Amino acid sequence: SLHDALPIYLRRRLRDFRPDEISEALVRARMARIAQWLGGEDLRLMNDPQKLELLLRTMLETGRQDGAGNRSEIERLARPWGFGLRKIRLPVFLFHGDEDRIMHPGPARRMARALTDCAATFYPGEGHFSVLVNRADELMHVLNRPPAGRVMSHFVAGK
Repeated sequence: SLHDALPIYLRRRLRDFRPDEISEALVRARMARIAQWLGGEDLRLMNDPQKLELLLRTMLETGRQDGAGNRSEIERLARPWGFGLRKIRLPVFLFHGDEDRIMHPGPARRMARALTDCAATFYPGEGHFSVLVNRADELMHVLNRPPAGRVMSHFVAGK
């Protein structure tokens, strides 16, 4: 079945996409390929030398311990989790650019609706990478603010 074949196919493709040895040259070449089909804020980010350097360092960090960790994460996300999203009772923050060409916002919107305690923000005009760079201060503010409301009701200071 497709479900059974997916992990094998995915592993093969991921090894090509995320090899164990991740060099700066490899990441720069990958970013140049990706930039060809990005648009809007993501493309502006790729054309800004300082922001491009920040993105490059971030991507290199994800492969610092080889590509196996990143491949494993992607494999886990692609497989069925064995439970429905409604069973997740912890609060979830979801941040997504509404012009993301790498991960379309549609599945993120469906996930936000399925989660019982989700604070979702879809940023107009932002893409896959740009939301993390252009909205970094806002994201950190949300993540660092004191618990308030239903979304944060599960967190208790000092625990």
